[in-house]
Amino acid sequence: NTPRSLIYQNLASPTHKGTILIKAYEDRAFLKMDEVQNSARFGSKVLVTNDSDIFASAPGWGDNEGLISKYSLKEDGNYSLDYNISSPTLSSLFWGSSIFYAPNASKLFMGVPNADNYAGAFYDYSLPGGSISKVLEGDNMGDMHGWSSSSSMDKIFIGSLAVLDALGGYVSVLNSSVSPASFLYDLRASTAQFGNEFGYALSSVRDHIVVGAPGEDDLIREDSGAVYLFKLDENSVMSSKILPSNRNNGDRFGHAVSLTEDLVLIGAPNGDGITANSGLVYVFSYDSEN
Repeated sequence: NTPRSLIYQNLASPTHKGTILIKAYEDRAFLKMDEVQNSARFGSKVLVTNDSDIFASAPGWGDNEGLISKYSLKEDGNYSLDYNISSPTLSSLFWGSSIFYAPNASKLFMGVPNADNYAGAFYDYSLPGGSISKVLEGDNMGDMHGWSSSSSMDKIFIGSLAVLDALGGYVSVLNSSVSPASFLYDLRASTAQFGNEFGYALSSVRDHIVVGAPGEDDLIREDSGAVYLFKLDENSVMSSKILPSNRNNGDRFGHAVSLTEDLVLIGAPNGDGITANSGLVYVFSYDSEN
């Protein structure tokens, strides 16, 4: 709990560098589960709503049924537990593996990729304190529907790894302007490939979505990874494939992704940074208007 500064540098352009300030956390904001349990994995996913409420998941809670806890900020500046959201069915193991908040819909969305023999399912929860309803589920065993999720404007994106599908993973696009959300179409990688893990990580801004496929192989490398950037127009979908020039076996480029109005940030946890396999974060620019 000691404040510190980290220096970062662009290896390809050493003059581009800066400082990241890390502040000490406040003890009053240190959240814990009320009941301690080994391997609960509390904090696997955490999000904050527009009202500063905090949702934290513990997908290993119980006998891997999972649990999502909601905390709110009190007048004294401390956070306290308001309630828990339990899995709606015993077949939905690891409840809370994937969660995100859609402020325009005032809803919490939850993915359960291990549900129903790993077909997976995706649920929504109306805030505050509403009911749980199933939005979509995987069609086949091994789809792992709900592995990842994101939203922007009037669309919801749900990642499915589809580990048994010869075409690889896919991302389902839903219309969130209606209730319940309705299915529109699926996105897939331009390189159809078994085990590409397309949909492992998602991030979206306005009419763009970036999708990580860290398990994708190229002609000479295995699990080097790839990332796809999609622009979703009203009547068309355009895609671009992003690859680093210095990729190697096992880099897993696309393991983590983040999209801003003009930048794409991509994690390669096994890439060669300062030392071999120490990991890299790539930063690419893009034109969000085209």
